[in-house]
Amino acid sequence: MSGDKQGSGGILRELQRRNVFKVAMVYLIAAWVLIQVAETTFPALQLPDWTVTFVVVVLAILFPIAVIFAWAFELTPEGLKKTREVDPVESITSTTGQRINFLIIGVLAVAVVVLITTHGGLSGKKDTPSADSATESKSIAVLPFVNMSGDADNEYFSDGLSEELLNVLAQVDGLRVAARTSSFHFKGQNEDLRTVGDKLGVEHVLEGSVRKSGNRIRVTAQLIKVEDGFHLWSDTYDHEMDDVFRIQDEISLAVVDALRVNLLGADRQRITKRATSNVEAHNLYLRGRQFLHLRTLDSIEQAEKLFEQAVRMDPNYALAYSGLSDATNLLASNHELMPEETAYERTAPLLERAMGLDPESAEVWASRGLAEMNINNLDEAEAALQRSMELNPSYAPAYLWYASAVSQTPGRTEEAIEVLRKTLEIDPLSRVAQNNIAANYLELGRYDDAATQWRRLVTLDPDYPTGYLGLYRLNRGYFFKLDEAHRWLLKGHEVSERDVRNTIEFVFLYSDLGMPEDAQRWTRRIMLESPNHPLARMLPVFNAVYEKDFALADQIATPLMDTDLSNFGGLRATRILSLVMLDRTAEALDLAKTWYPDLLSEDPVVTTSNHAISTEVMFALARAGDRDKARRLLAAEEAHQATDHRDRTSAEAAVIMSVNAAAAGEHQRAISLLREGVDQGWLGSAEWSWKFTDSEYLGDAASSPEVRALQDRLDAAIADQRQKVRQQLAELGAGARF
Repeated sequence: MSGDKQGSGGILRELQRRNVFKVAMVYLIAAWVLIQVAETTFPALQLPDWTVTFVVVVLAILFPIAVIFAWAFELTPEGLKKTREVDPVESITSTTGQRINFLIIGVLAVAVVVLITTHGGLSGKKDTPSADSATESKSIAVLPFVNMSGDADNEYFSDGLSEELLNVLAQVDGLRVAARTSSFHFKGQNEDLRTVGDKLGVEHVLEGSVRKSGNRIRVTAQLIKVEDGFHLWSDTYDHEMDDVFRIQDEISLAVVDALRVNLLGADRQRITKRATSNVEAHNLYLRGRQFLHLRTLDSIEQAEKLFEQAVRMDPNYALAYSGLSDATNLLASNHELMPEETAYERTAPLLERAMGLDPESAEVWASRGLAEMNINNLDEAEAALQRSMELNPSYAPAYLWYASAVSQTPGRTEEAIEVLRKTLEIDPLSRVAQNNIAANYLELGRYDDAATQWRRLVTLDPDYPTGYLGLYRLNRGYFFKLDEAHRWLLKGHEVSERDVRNTIEFVFLYSDLGMPEDAQRWTRRIMLESPNHPLARMLPVFNAVYEKDFALADQIATPLMDTDLSNFGGLRATRILSLVMLDRTAEALDLAKTWYPDLLSEDPVVTTSNHAISTEVMFALARAGDRDKARRLLAAEEAHQATDHRDRTSAEAAVIMSVNAAAAGEHQRAISLLREGVDQGWLGSAEWSWKFTDSEYLGDAASSPEVRALQDRLDAAIADQRQKVRQQLAELGAGARF
């Protein structure tokens, strides 16, 4: 045994003398450095995955060769010689060993620099930031992956992949993910990542590119720390299109792994959960979401068709049902393409199916909340949206719609603004959230703040028509500056020419200004360009009422009541008014009782859903001789105005209540309220003004000197505004007047 020990000891001493251990140490450290450099730079150079593996294999093969070489050869003053040919007395291995020691120190220094540069610290774990930095880094933005395919038709795929990665990472507890709207704001921009991080309030950015050729795709992704621009991780994936879900899983898990210190407890199963295994259905869904985000009428209609195709491709795809529900409800609430009640009836079975397929989907719960909110089921809406936020605290639409639901409850406007500010933490560049903050400022009577917010919005996002529409409505209905309202309406029209919600306002504004030819011109244009839009189909009814041609209004409205337009409150109101003016009051009251029996009860209740026809019902009751019931309904309407329409100016509120008082037969009170409104700057509305000069509506008081004097004041103020608007049109030139 002792001989064996001596033999082992002799071998170890010889290995040390020949510097084999030191050479092995230098080789291993240098090999590690080369591998780290390869892992960092090869993906950026878009080299295949196997090239890094190739480097590792080659270095592993060369290691024993290096060790054998160190054993068999020695460096001498005469050059490299076999060790057995060197006389031990003349050997300089000790001197060589000292040189190797310095080499070890140098290689170690390089290794430390590489470790800090590529990993951000000394955690010892691949591509992981240090514990100190990790505790501060709990946020990420997924920027739109660049489409490198050379085919614009593949843009939806690169954008969709980015959005899917964003959605998956948003499922991770403890990780704040910037919402899609804000991240995609930087699409196509060569913005400095530090600027991106500052604007989005994130510590990390995930970016990459997608190259699609036939049925193969190459995805390159890299995770970057915005503070210093260092790459925490990067990789390239070459797969068949059928493996797109695998790519998403691998990238998501790699990012989670790179931020592991931040994400203790992240659920791998939740991250890799797949909503569908059908690639074609998935692609249709991604394209639908891209169109839905644009929020224009054309884009939402296109999204609706794509979601329908996705459902047909995979009837068990919960997210496709959710997207289809959102598209339908947004067509109703944002573009008035159908009544909200009709949209609800269409989407209820879709959401029931989606909920059965995936009861833990934040998207599905948010879709249910939107549907319930649109028909004023606010308790149900809030419960559904709260559940969505619990399931995915980074899902911005849930916060946005929750704020809308909250704002519809009297006394909760400040709470709604706070929720919208929370939305902006998730989605800092959300134009919808910024627009809704301005709308809530109106609710609080903070008109100057609303104006400032909308002006900021159109400056930051000049292609967003809703900001211009907000400034138009603010100037028309709150500041009573019709010329300024017209200016903003024109600017909004420049960026959204085919949005009927905007173009129909030209008809109403020109009617208010006493410019019937211009109003008729816009009516013809709307009827020509968008004949099937609900507002276009109802517009002739509204115009007939403005012209006091109630027989024509009734003739046009009657067949529409048997169509999908029958639930529109405005159409119902004009139908009742026309019947009363045609001395068919009993028929009008029968219709009102069928639609909204609460308005005709002994203790009437006015709500958001029946408010649209309450004035006309008062008028019908007064004309039928039931003044007591008309007055009770007037009191209910006043209570509703006080709680649900606090956004109105005192001038507008006075005139509205003047109209209601006139409808209920309270003529002297109507005149007093009208005077109050005019004194405070109200400029008139074609919808209401005719009622103050009509003996059918205001009785003998319509021809009184006081009413005539008020009307003269209104006419003079409107004439001044009309002149300014005509000057604007003249400056634009005849070609711009359509």
